[in-house]
Amino acid sequence: RSLARTASRAASSALSTQPQSAPSWYPHITRVGVAMVTFDVTVEIPMGAEEYLVEKDSEAFKQFHSARMGTVSQENLSRVVEDGYVTTVTRTVPTINIPYMLRKAILGSKQIEFVDRRRWLDGAHLTAPFTQSFHTTNNITSACTVD
Repeated sequence: RSLARTASRAASSALSTQPQSAPSWYPHITRVGVAMVTFDVTVEIPMGAEEYLVEKDSEAFKQFHSARMGTVSQENLSRVVEDGYVTTVTRTVPTINIPYMLRKAILGSKQIEFVDRRRWLDGAHLTAPFTQSFHTTNNITSACTVD
């Protein structure tokens, strides 16, 4: 069973019925930090971890994810394997509606973009638990980064 189809059905169902209590697959967000806003996000999905690690790399899931997240474009800028670690850099242009005058003042004629840097032990991406370091920046402000 495809994660993309399952998640799509579940998301459509949840959006249309507005259940009283969140279904088990729904992201559970807990505020963890104090000085800086930090979140711990947990999502339960209807499959094992190993199956998900394979499914998330499928073309069907990538298309599903891009459509749900409102991704205009995504470009892999680099992928380097060095000293047993894989490092990737990806540029993503999302669909974010910002009033024209504000967008023009901040970005000029450029689109909003996020640049993600991920690093993990080579080969670890297909075994659970999978751990990676993640850093994202954007071209809106240097005050908003994610590590």
